[in-house]
Amino acid sequence: MLEWIQIEARPSLRDAQSVTRIYAARLGNVAGFAMGGGWYAIALGPYSPADAQTTLQTLRQSGQIPADSYTSDGRRYGPQFWPVGAAQTTPAATPAAIPDETPRQSRRSEARLTRKQRMALQTALAWDGYYTAGIDGAFGPGTRHSMAAWQSAKGYEPTGILTTGQRRELLDDYNAVLQGIGLQLVRNEAAGIKMQMPTALVAFSKYEPPFIYYDSKPGSKVRLFLISETGDQATLYGLYDILQTLAILPPEGKRVRKKISFEINGMDASIHSYAYARLQDGAVKGFILVWPVNDEKRRARVLAEMRKSFAPFGAALPDNAG
Repeated sequence: MLEWIQIEARPSLRDAQSVTRIYAARLGNVAGFAMGGGWYAIALGPYSPADAQTTLQTLRQSGQIPADSYTSDGRRYGPQFWPVGAAQTTPAATPAAIPDETPRQSRRSEARLTRKQRMALQTALAWDGYYTAGIDGAFGPGTRHSMAAWQSAKGYEPTGILTTGQRRELLDDYNAVLQGIGLQLVRNEAAGIKMQMPTALVAFSKYEPPFIYYDSKPGSKVRLFLISETGDQATLYGLYDILQTLAILPPEGKRVRKKISFEINGMDASIHSYAYARLQDGAVKGFILVWPVNDEKRRARVLAEMRKSFAPFGAALPDNAG
């Protein structure tokens, strides 16, 4: 069986074609495939399984492909959009819609899942728009209905019980959205903030207290700002008011201010921004993420990872930093 090296996944055909063209200019065997759900895979290959692993390690170590690239059997690849003029495949030509287990076997394999694994499946279903109830790891009628809806959308029999292969596919789709983003844990000593950042999309630019600027990398429209200053509740509330006057936080969007924290959402025709800050140990620390519109699934996924990992520590950014 041949394998592919998937190096990126993009949420639009135009975006995928642009990125694929860049890879094709410096790498061989570049191919692009539709994946369904509006996503497009950029891959290298095909290779034998042994060659795929060797090539993957070599290209990752040399920095020629993203560190989160991985091997794929290509079962989820649909119509081919690159190279231009290549012989086209179709979703019907792939075995993705063939069940890998009977319903009885699926129930047995599902029964071995831990609560954490069940919650991960609910989270993936919610992210994909199929599940709206609580993430509790209990597979009640709501979860079963969402699983059946997901199966129908993917061309499977809507049994409401995911097979082992379907569970893997659901989680692969959920995690593929982070591919090519370079999400890494970054520790900024001057700001006293540690958190996950999309390092393939932004790079440190400058200190301008109370902000630390991370500007867009070439080809990216994402921007990130850390917030770090000494202060009290008055400082927090003052920052809340000031941020809402900035162009990077459009006026349309939900705002929530509490005693020791706040959140600001802002959206217009070009950007969707989010700001968060909280008061802790005599310092106000937070961040602002500015993301282009029409890429909501990646934005939501990255933002969730950033919020979850956000960890203030130590002193705040000095007033004379930079």
